[in-house]
Amino acid sequence: MRRFLHGFTLVELMVALALVGILATLAAPAFQGSMERSRADSDINELRTALSFARLEAINKSRSITVAATDADKGWAAGVTVKQGDAIVREFSAMKGGADLNAGDETELTFNNLGGVEEEVAFTYTRGATAKTLKVCPTGRILMAGDC
Repeated sequence: MRRFLHGFTLVELMVALALVGILATLAAPAFQGSMERSRADSDINELRTALSFARLEAINKSRSITVAATDADKGWAAGVTVKQGDAIVREFSAMKGGADLNAGDETELTFNNLGGVEEEVAFTYTRGATAKTLKVCPTGRILMAGDC
């Protein structure tokens, strides 16, 4: 008589689980680095969105629009506020924990009615081992890489 086998033995299941555990242990650091880069991309894109919004508002309204850190004591990573004079036009959320955003001595950035700024401003973003630079050129152009 023929005996039909169904399922797996306990030994086969234990070997398969051990292999999955080893592979997961090896892949975890690469996955964590990927998550860190993804958070960094999200944060820097949020800043770019805030700056682009402020520039377009300045051009559309033909007025100066200021971008500033929401909390000057905590810095740019605590959130970004777009203002026209003293009136808040829009607020952008704070960056995720562990992020640091530095713009040198700049505490605010003002786009003129043509969408330009007085001088080039470089934002340096760091999160763990990930570092990115975003530049605002005097013409108002926002660059992720390269020079003005």
